[in-house]
Amino acid sequence: MPKYPEIKKILDKYVQDECTPEELDILINYFRESKNTSEVPSVEEVNLVLKDPPKMESNTAEKIYNLIISSPIKSNASGKKKKKRRRKIWQYSSIAAMIIGIILGGYYTNKPDSYAPYSTPNLINNNNVTTLEIGDNKVHIMDPSQDKPVLDAHGNIIGRQFKNSLVYDTGTEQNEVKYNTLKVPYGKKFNLILSDGTIVYLNAGTSLKYPIKFPSNGSRQVILSGEAFFEVTENKEKPFIVTADEGMKVKVLGTRFNIKSYPEDGNVETTLIDGKVRIMENNSSKEVDLKPSEKAIYHKNKDAVTVKGVDTSQFTSWKEGVLIYDETPLYQVIKDLERTYDIAFEVESETIRNYKFNGVFDNLTVDQILEIFELSSPIKYYKLNKKIILKEAKS
Repeated sequence: MPKYPEIKKILDKYVQDECTPEELDILINYFRESKNTSEVPSVEEVNLVLKDPPKMESNTAEKIYNLIISSPIKSNASGKKKKKRRRKIWQYSSIAAMIIGIILGGYYTNKPDSYAPYSTPNLINNNNVTTLEIGDNKVHIMDPSQDKPVLDAHGNIIGRQFKNSLVYDTGTEQNEVKYNTLKVPYGKKFNLILSDGTIVYLNAGTSLKYPIKFPSNGSRQVILSGEAFFEVTENKEKPFIVTADEGMKVKVLGTRFNIKSYPEDGNVETTLIDGKVRIMENNSSKEVDLKPSEKAIYHKNKDAVTVKGVDTSQFTSWKEGVLIYDETPLYQVIKDLERTYDIAFEVESETIRNYKFNGVFDNLTVDQILEIFELSSPIKYYKLNKKIILKEAKS
């Protein structure tokens, strides 16, 4: 088993992006064999290997660590869900490297000349890529195959991308607020950890505007278009406010909740998992407080809010790639599928559009979902060019 000095040397090379594949294998085996286990080590276990652990708030480090190990388990080809457990994933070097990289995030030094922070215009116009707008019309392409620093408009490192996650540096709050905007296209998802440690899971077709660093005074405010799940870091003196479509706002102190606010939808939905949130309207004094396992629905055409108790898993399982429907009109199911899979549907029957669908799609392919439609519903489908046509099945 390698000695400490050798491991420290490899770690130093890794955080400078100079680690060879062979050295990475040594690093992974060291962590795996040090406790005779192939499970992911804890934050503390990784820091013990370092002579000078990175200065990172413990709660932020734990959030990053938990975000990675709780990533969804993909189903097998038959669509059956695998048994949930703490995965033994250290044999996969790319995931191992990502975990080490995140925990050692504070070690990265500014090397703006080593990276190309901005994309070319033809890539920016590609609607199938996740983009990060960083000010002054500069756009960064978030390539899901990459782990690299993210730079601001002046070439300073403000965070780091780890595949489908973006982690901002923690640190001193700022008086001058500078915003980034993360845009996720149809067919994609993305995770984000803001500078205060708040975790945001962004669904397909979603845009979030937020400060690089939150202001030293006042509230923490972000602007959402689409759907996102928030795990907000508690700060009683600085409430967290999400502004959604049609001027709706959700005010929280520290809690977990989901907001679905696509501009083309007729409703804005807020589902509370735990904690407490307050729904507010921009243009009126209307306010509604939610309790855990409640959903508030703002009906845009009626300018009214209704609240009801729900099974929250139905509205948050999309994070794990699971779509759950209970007496849901098929037109709403189709909207979700178009966003999730970046496909187009056409329905030839009004009866089918309003058909109430029940079912669970657990990390299934589009073809598997279409087969379920035909088996469980009075629906037939066929494909025409890039569209999927749904029609009534004749008895």
